[in-house]
Amino acid sequence: MTLTSDAAAAMTFASSGFKEGYSRRGVDALTAQIVSALRAWEQGTEFGSRQWADASSAPLTSRDVREAGILTSGFRGYDMGSVDAFLDEVVTTLADYEARNGIDVSPAAPGTGPAQAAEPSPAVTADHLSRTIFPSTKFEGYRREEVDAFMDTLTATLRAWESGTGTSRALTSNDVINQKFQATRPFHEGYDQDAVDELLDEAAEMLQVYEARSRGEGATA
Repeated sequence: MTLTSDAAAAMTFASSGFKEGYSRRGVDALTAQIVSALRAWEQGTEFGSRQWADASSAPLTSRDVREAGILTSGFRGYDMGSVDAFLDEVVTTLADYEARNGIDVSPAAPGTGPAQAAEPSPAVTADHLSRTIFPSTKFEGYRREEVDAFMDTLTATLRAWESGTGTSRALTSNDVINQKFQATRPFHEGYDQDAVDELLDEAAEMLQVYEARSRGEGATA
């Protein structure tokens, strides 16, 4: 059955819970591109018709989706299995459109390549972290002193990357992804777990980008 743009836009994914998952922001960014490509094919616009001179003029192809790189995330990312199943359906649908319209996406035309997962916003900075105030809760929160101490180290790590100094890079993206905090006792105030986890996932994604760049794998700043 052909996947429609409306179905893709309405797609929801299971949470990875306490297992490694895909970055929510990375998946959401790729899904937005997928919706645009499917809608273009459906509407017969210049991106969904034979007006494509070659694969290089396509906004998103089956090959792009097949080879898309999505950053991994820590707790409460998107379940990898459900995302992969969705992407398989997208690839099948786009490949069918391409075949029926004589679009060859293999091998890639010069200047084209796989869709890239959206990089975290530059707003995920040391200054952003230092100004963050987490909401409080008396129901299964994280212990404040543990979170505050970790955030201080994380802020110093990001500031070191931003300034180009290496001596204070105390944490890696894996350290952030795997970080666990003790929960508060019932009716004892702590930080809201979802708020902390979400910010740590964003910070881990930013560190993954910095680390990839340092290995020569990412885009230059």
